Amino acid sequence: MIGPRVQGSYEYDDDGIRITTDSGQEFDIPGESGDRAADGIDAEEGSGDFDITEGEWNDLARGSFR
Repeated sequence: MIGPRVQGSYEYDDDGIRITTDSGQEFDIPGESGDRAADGIDAEEGSGDFDITEGEWNDLARGSFR
């Protein structure tokens, strides 16, 4: 299930993709989830809107992400 759209910047690393939201929160989406989150993003680094899953959003809201 897709949660809310998060706006911020992103960068790739060996484990997937790291997103820093415009509000300053950081979180990693590893592996296949990183591939899904980066779908359609061609640049190595950049900014934009990200669809994250409801579970990822709940973890972000609880502060479980970095």
